[in-house]
Amino acid sequence: MIYCRSPQPQGSRRPDRATTRRRRVFESRHPGPHDDFRRQLLGQGLSTVEISYYLPDYPSLLQVFIWQLYDEAPHFPQLRRFLDHWRREVEAVLHSVRVAHDIKLGPRQWQRQGEVFTLQ
Repeated sequence: MIYCRSPQPQGSRRPDRATTRRRRVFESRHPGPHDDFRRQLLGQGLSTVEISYYLPDYPSLLQVFIWQLYDEAPHFPQLRRFLDHWRREVEAVLHSVRVAHDIKLGPRQWQRQGEVFTLQ
């Protein structure tokens, strides 16, 4: 949100700092529709993560958690922070982590499928 220093019309009031801070916190927790596009412009791509884990009480029962996020390959800093949090705070033991990553922006690759369709 941008506030200009132009004179305020009569009866209108500039939001106080607490209101502005609450708005910023809300916007950071609830990203707008342009946030994904902004992340793609910064070089992040969509990552799909499959985390297999088991609980210590039931080691023979393997469970799966699937998560999608925008992150930077090949280091995946957000995913690493999440996995560090998992190891510290969650009682479940990680079995395996699989990552699929795709950068949405950029030239697409076309592959010939072997058949030609004519549109009239």
